[in-house]
Amino acid sequence: MESQKITFCNEISLMMFGFGDSHKPNPETVRLVEGIVLKQLRTIVQEALKYSDGKNLKGKELVFLMRHNKHKMRRFVQYLKNKQMKAALQSMNSTVIEIDKDPKPKGELMKFIEYIDETGEFTDFSEIDEVKQARVLRADRISQVLDEKRTSPQEIQRS
Repeated sequence: MESQKITFCNEISLMMFGFGDSHKPNPETVRLVEGIVLKQLRTIVQEALKYSDGKNLKGKELVFLMRHNKHKMRRFVQYLKNKQMKAALQSMNSTVIEIDKDPKPKGELMKFIEYIDETGEFTDFSEIDEVKQARVLRADRISQVLDEKRTSPQEIQRS
């Protein structure tokens, strides 16, 4: 029996569509993107294995690789916080919810992040994420251009 190769082409196609590509992107482009992503993942895993015990790769090693990028770390901490909130909401039986009772998620990864976070910048959400803000502005500009095209006189006459 031949083993099947795992592919992420369907997921990548959906992501490409979500980021503005056509509904059915060119299959060659999807395979190219998949190859690039897999190569990057292999590189990240190989780098993280340098900090592991050599047998198991844990989240700590991956977090350790991100430690120099405070924006990525903040996004990851926010993800952990959201994940904790979702789990708390699913496990609650009552309808009363105390939001932000403990704003920092507690878990093995969060404890490790607090341990390596000497300045507290990974858990400080008061500073604006410039990278995310730039993405939002780009997306807004693109949507405004699309709105202008959709409401052009030619478009109105066609409808």
